[in-house]
Amino acid sequence: MLSNHSSEFGGLVENQPRRKRPVVSCNECHRRKQKCDRLQPCANCTKRDKMHLCVYTHVQEEPFLDSGGVQDLGRASNFSSWAIDSQSDQPQLRTSSDSHQQSVSNYLGYSGNHTTGTLALMRMAGMPEHIPALSHQETTNQNSVMATRYKSLIRQLPPQRHIEVLLRFFFSEVAWYYDIIDQASITEQLSSWNQVPYSTISQGPFSLPPDARTFPALLFQLLAHALLFLPAKDAHVLNQLKYVPDMAYADLAIEYSDAGSAIASMLGNRNTTLAKVQAGLLRASFQKSTGLVAEAWHTLGGTIRDAQEIGLHCVGSVSLDDALDRSDAISPSNCLRDVGMRTKLWLMLHLWDGHMGVVLGRPMSTKVDFNSLMSLFEDIEGREELTQGHEGGESQRLTPFSFILCGYRTAYRYLQDIHELESSGSSSQDKQQTIERIHAAITDNMRCLPEWARAKNNSNEYCHHPWLPAARETLLTEVHFTLLALHRPFIFSIASSRDKAHKAALQILASQDRLFSMTEPREYLPFNLVFATFDAMVLIATIYILFPNENLEQLDASLRSIEWGLRRLDAMKTCNKMADLAFDVVQALYTKLVDHLHSGGRLHLQVDPDGSSVQQSASITPELFLGASSGELAASQFGVLPQNLAAVPPPQPLHDLVLQTFSGSGELSVEQLSRQPPQNLLDDDEFWRLIGYIPD
Repeated sequence: MLSNHSSEFGGLVENQPRRKRPVVSCNECHRRKQKCDRLQPCANCTKRDKMHLCVYTHVQEEPFLDSGGVQDLGRASNFSSWAIDSQSDQPQLRTSSDSHQQSVSNYLGYSGNHTTGTLALMRMAGMPEHIPALSHQETTNQNSVMATRYKSLIRQLPPQRHIEVLLRFFFSEVAWYYDIIDQASITEQLSSWNQVPYSTISQGPFSLPPDARTFPALLFQLLAHALLFLPAKDAHVLNQLKYVPDMAYADLAIEYSDAGSAIASMLGNRNTTLAKVQAGLLRASFQKSTGLVAEAWHTLGGTIRDAQEIGLHCVGSVSLDDALDRSDAISPSNCLRDVGMRTKLWLMLHLWDGHMGVVLGRPMSTKVDFNSLMSLFEDIEGREELTQGHEGGESQRLTPFSFILCGYRTAYRYLQDIHELESSGSSSQDKQQTIERIHAAITDNMRCLPEWARAKNNSNEYCHHPWLPAARETLLTEVHFTLLALHRPFIFSIASSRDKAHKAALQILASQDRLFSMTEPREYLPFNLVFATFDAMVLIATIYILFPNENLEQLDASLRSIEWGLRRLDAMKTCNKMADLAFDVVQALYTKLVDHLHSGGRLHLQVDPDGSSVQQSASITPELFLGASSGELAASQFGVLPQNLAAVPPPQPLHDLVLQTFSGSGELSVEQLSRQPPQNLLDDDEFWRLIGYIPD
């Protein structure tokens, strides 16, 4: 009886139509099952910096559609968080509850992150935040032109089989330098991109979700880096990509990077995504490696502003729980991965900002609180161990970013202090105390480096990481470069800074020599093998020329280090444009140094029976680097130097090399980089003005 009644009751329930409850939450709160306060945008979306997703017309989320039917594409990416109908004439973008309205934020540039700004006051006063959109005709014309341009750039992507080969090269050979690109995410996004129908792309980039439309910009930069640093042994695999007989992979890499940059520029600064920020940093890295250092600094500045637009600068000021709550990712593991990537990316932008500010003498635009950021990284690491677990101990947890974080703990965190130190109005005594304090802190931290980070560690415990030896040497180079940058502005006024900068430069050259020996033959070599070597050699030569009575016990090692550095630059000239120019400048400076030491009686040359010159004080063969004009230079006078060296600007060789030598050309052409230096480069005063030691 009871069973019959239950059966009948169940049938009635099944036959009754389900009550359709009105949606009282915005789409985001509804999706995340959170209580919504019904504001526009609501408090939850404002807190998560997702005001553009705060929409109250609930639309069933749909994945991309293709001719074969529905595909599940957006599991861990944000591609599926926007509705796209490939059969409709107009894209269904959930950017507003009214498709004919545009946000005041988009037009006037107000930040939606500010809780007390103009937009917040408008919301409190009950005023609408939208203004009429552009006319339909104007919008249609703009979309048509942009769609044509977008498609023409997309067509430059290589076939899928070549993309997969290049991405494998990137993640095995290049990605470890920065570790800001997650391979699993790229694989998922590439799979999603490959299933976007042509009809959707034909409607223009804004028919795609923000993450989808910016993905090609990132993909092009990944392919460009893979081509630029392609191992010579694997180069033949991609010969089909060359469309003219004498084309080099570096030429193709430049085209890919330019295409990615064009896409990012075309999309503008609205609806910025994480992929666009990643693409911007990779673009700056590409420009720096190909000799466009000043342009790389400008690209970095724009990328930092894009990062601030999506709130990356807030990563160190919020707790991990708040950061996870702001994430777009659906699953907890993806949320953690998203927060970790955003935090790493902001740190890398800050380090690039600090490094280029110190090296090029440019202003910095970022600041990071060390304690807050390190606390966030520790929380992320602890949460990852709880949710994912790590078998095999510390060696399995070790990643390339472990070295970046280790370097930040040890030395890189002082870059912003070093940058501010030179321009500060403090007294000389206060500056010297600050210098000594920072130097002591860095050297103490170096003594506490973990075993896996030490260059002399011969343990086989970490041998399964092929990038580990190069990462150790890179860490050693960059830590000592921080010391060099700390003392370099004061080498003319503080004797102890001169001595410590000299020792740091010797360490840099020794580490760079080991790093160069580890590098297999490639089509092109990265900038980190050029810039640190160049700065260190210029500083050592300058100290011996201007202070010939100091560091004599290290003269032999110093000359040998300069010789080895010149040999490396000479070997890299064919596969790095900046190496060619740096070699010419250091060669001229080395000629000055040898001539000065010889005329001062500190360097004696013997002539072997075969006619070659051999130095007694160091294993140098001067004729290798002195060039055809060495005899003329040896007969010339050294030149008049200012007596008050404390008033002379500190050497910034890379700054002067990049920003003065070619200041009129805008960018470095192949012809400029490959030609010999002009004759007046070797004249006394002109040469020193180039390096920046003698004021005009």
